[in-house]
Amino acid sequence: MQKRHSQGLLTAVLAGLLLWSAVADADIRFNLKDKAPPEIKIRVGSGGNNTSTVSFTLDPGQLGNGTPIASSSGPIRIQLEIRSTAANPLACTLTVDSLSDPLKNTASSTTIPFSEISWTADEELIPSGIFQETMDQYIIDSQSLTNNPTFRVSDRLTFSYANSSMIEAGSYEGGVVYTWAAP
Repeated sequence: MQKRHSQGLLTAVLAGLLLWSAVADADIRFNLKDKAPPEIKIRVGSGGNNTSTVSFTLDPGQLGNGTPIASSSGPIRIQLEIRSTAANPLACTLTVDSLSDPLKNTASSTTIPFSEISWTADEELIPSGIFQETMDQYIIDSQSLTNNPTFRVSDRLTFSYANSSMIEAGSYEGGVVYTWAAP
């Protein structure tokens, strides 16, 4: 009787092994396709809905002497991203609008031209320059940065005020808008 029990157990174990073997030999194919849509992103400063602020503090004795004044608020980070495929790469251009929101004295109508403001890039991935008071000043394009269809580049810009003329005392506020666009 004991022999029969052992044979039944052996048959069950062999049947299980055969079943497992059939599953192990099954043909499984994986096709992984990147279905995410192409995208571009820009981040200026801390990101989110925050507006980064650049501040300059001038002593009356420095005013208009031609010695540039570095921003007292530190560098601002700009990060550019592209996600696309080699078959359909995105060509993007970074521009800045320094005309639409001029530097205006908050107590009067006196303005300072944005062409008085320049920036120096830490890594020169985004080139250093001077605002030209246009709505679409070209800064750089994605082909100048890389030929890779997916990339991220980040640089820190330090701003300076040229201090080339006497200005009315007061606080001046204005803004620039960076645009990273694909046609």
